[in-house]
Amino acid sequence: MIEVIKKQVNYLFNIIFMIACFSIILLIALILYSIISELYIYILILCSILITILIIYFIFAVIQPTRMIVN
Repeated sequence: MIEVIKKQVNYLFNIIFMIACFSIILLIALILYSIISELYIYILILCSILITILIIYFIFAVIQPTRMIVN
């Protein structure tokens, strides 16, 4: 029972961490757009790279351990 709770806490932490990082990325994009609105293409490229890194982290942190537990 305790092991199940530990795994669930780890999973919830990663979900909350991902949402927080996503919010920070969006806030950075809004701040950059309000300061330098002419470079919106570069801001979009930066945000897409950061979101891709975040998704890769999410895959390794959450989905990979889940697959190992199933096996």
